[in-house]
Amino acid sequence: MTTIRHADPSDLDRLVELFMELVDHDVALGQRRPLRWSVDPTGFAQSRFSSALRTPSNHVVVVVDPLDNIVGTCHTSLMEEGHPCAAHVHTLVLEEAYRGRGLGRALLDDAFQWSAENGVDEVSLDVAPRSTRSRGFYAQYGFEEAVVTLVRKIHG
Repeated sequence: MTTIRHADPSDLDRLVELFMELVDHDVALGQRRPLRWSVDPTGFAQSRFSSALRTPSNHVVVVVDPLDNIVGTCHTSLMEEGHPCAAHVHTLVLEEAYRGRGLGRALLDDAFQWSAENGVDEVSLDVAPRSTRSRGFYAQYGFEEAVVTLVRKIHG
């Protein structure tokens, strides 16, 4: 049986591994990643999760299997006034073997509950345009496309 629990600093290495699985998935699809995310994705993930685990305006949970192995994670945070929504799901990833079991929905339900407890009325997330499986999952869950971010490299 799998369970969801709050992540703690001892989970950092595994959170980074899962994030890198997501990066590898996007790259395999031919998805372009913004430079800030792609120059040093491991360092980016370490910095983001390390900060999130110390900050109360962030909510990081993990899915663990019966042996307490982390098989998925969801990172949600409250956003500043300039962001389109009051909360944002930064990362949602599950090991391939655990997909299709309702765990992604359970992680999102947990993120929504935490967001509601913090007075949030709308949640956003980003998804790679070429990740049709993920886009389909989010669409079935009621997410709608609201903004498309375009990125261009600047040559100085």
